[in-house]
Amino acid sequence: MSPTSGDNAEYFFKIIIVGDYRTGKTSLLCKYTNQEYEPSSDSTMNVDFSVKTLERNNKKIKLQIWDTAGQERFRTATASYYRGARGVLLVYDITKRESFHNIIFWYSEMVRHCVTDSVKAIVIGNKCHLNCDREVSSVEGKQLAENIGLPFYETSSVKNINVTECFDELVDSILLGLERQEINRNLDSITLPDNKHWQNRHEVEGCSC
Repeated sequence: MSPTSGDNAEYFFKIIIVGDYRTGKTSLLCKYTNQEYEPSSDSTMNVDFSVKTLERNNKKIKLQIWDTAGQERFRTATASYYRGARGVLLVYDITKRESFHNIIFWYSEMVRHCVTDSVKAIVIGNKCHLNCDREVSSVEGKQLAENIGLPFYETSSVKNINVTECFDELVDSILLGLERQEINRNLDSITLPDNKHWQNRHEVEGCSC
């Protein structure tokens, strides 16, 4: 969570993007980090992660955003990929119903490998510009997200729809979670007087002398 040495960012978050092969995860990453992405019939380009610095709620944050680089075809993403993640994008392709059904698999992998009380996630229905080829309705996507207690966005890196918005919400939810953890830690550190103290005080206050 802490920034690296010499970095003036207040927070450092690892974000991972998971989902079936060719659901547009790399194009989302490239669009958000302002990189060029050339679609092709080949596997995902060899990108391990990209870095983006932004400011949210007057806090400077550095994101390290990881892409599976095509390994999801073989479902070989290991615990090391999830380790240390603060945020997860669960991505399906609205034109491929199978990728939608497999969101439950990717969600279960997140639960299995991540510290679930600190990680935040969002369900993404990607390629929403291909409405004519749609196999999954937005209502279905929203219902699935609600069933597992997560926010939902439909996105398109081609038309730049909700790309920044979904990342911003994810970062904001991570920040809110950290603030709540800090409040709870502060509350836990407060030492309350023991019962004997309150009993003695009650006896003094109740004295009719």
